[in-house]
Amino acid sequence: MAVIAEEVAREQLEKMITAFGADLDPENKHSLLRAISAGRLDFDETEESFTIMLVKPIQLENGETVETLIITEPDFSQVQKASKSKNEIDQTLFLLSSITGHPAGVIGRLKMRDLTLCGTVLSFFA
Repeated sequence: MAVIAEEVAREQLEKMITAFGADLDPENKHSLLRAISAGRLDFDETEESFTIMLVKPIQLENGETVETLIITEPDFSQVQKASKSKNEIDQTLFLLSSITGHPAGVIGRLKMRDLTLCGTVLSFFA
């Protein structure tokens, strides 16, 4: 069930695409549109950042709960450090940790649906 009207979600997606000059494939557009409509993805035009509402919040050992991830465009040094990782999964883990400010242990506990959405959001910066 959609939380955000489809027309509003389409407008939001167009703002995202315009802000980054992204050339997204139809599958990624569809995935992003679904996430926006479901209230799982928001975009802050001023900060040029994306907020992902997690499918299942992550309980930390200190009692805090991570319910959202804020994704910003990585800079060259973040990408360079991530590229030194052994494989693509480790690169994604390091990069998400670096740009969200959450330790790799927290990122490693993301559900697959959240990780997939993070990957789709990262395609804006490719």
